[in-house]
Amino acid sequence: MKKKGILVMLVLLALLTSGCNDNQNQMSSIDKKEQNEVTKTPVSPTSQPGPSSEPSPTTELSPTAEPSLTVEPSLTGEPSSTAVLSPTISGSSSEYDESLCREDEEILFSFHLTDSRKVVSICLSKNQPSYIVYRFGTAENIELEYPDDLSHSYDLFTYSYYLRGGGQDNESLDLNHLTFETEDYTYTLSEEYSYESSTPLVKIVVHDRKTNKDTELIGDNSTLIGTLIDLRENPDITVVFE
Repeated sequence: MKKKGILVMLVLLALLTSGCNDNQNQMSSIDKKEQNEVTKTPVSPTSQPGPSSEPSPTTELSPTAEPSLTVEPSLTGEPSSTAVLSPTISGSSSEYDESLCREDEEILFSFHLTDSRKVVSICLSKNQPSYIVYRFGTAENIELEYPDDLSHSYDLFTYSYYLRGGGQDNESLDLNHLTFETEDYTYTLSEEYSYESSTPLVKIVVHDRKTNKDTELIGDNSTLIGTLIDLRENPDITVVFE
């Protein structure tokens, strides 16, 4: 009986051992199968960065996106940068008339030089502030204008005159002079009347103070406009009776 019991126990133990081994073999087989399936499972295309995720060459700025270097003409009527207005040339016909005075000035005294197109003129402002100005040349080319600063121009001129009455017996005279000075020269404009002459003598004398020499330019009295005599009653200028 004991032997049978031992034998039964050995058989049961063998069966149990065989069953465990089968289970282990089955589990091992399952694990290997799962591993094989995992390694064989393809990676989803969505899990890999596709070509669309890389910056496309077509995303670069096209040349047309760059600011143009050519400036289109303005449609507002404003002048372009090339339409720069040229400065007014001194002595242009649009600025001076034939007497070398401007539209906002009046002629005090003006004449042409003898046998010349050149003009000697004294002009006065029509409006305030008042000023006096000397000009020499032509309407197309002013060779000398004095002074440059017109704010105190009357202080730079002196008007002088001399009167002697008595008619023919006393050789009456009416002498009028307007004088101004530049750095090296003294200019004297003259308008002179005498009983002996029926026409006035008009001229300009330029005195070189360095050489003490005079240059006398005689005017054509037939072209005379205005008179220096009007300065006698002008309160803005220094008047000297000779």
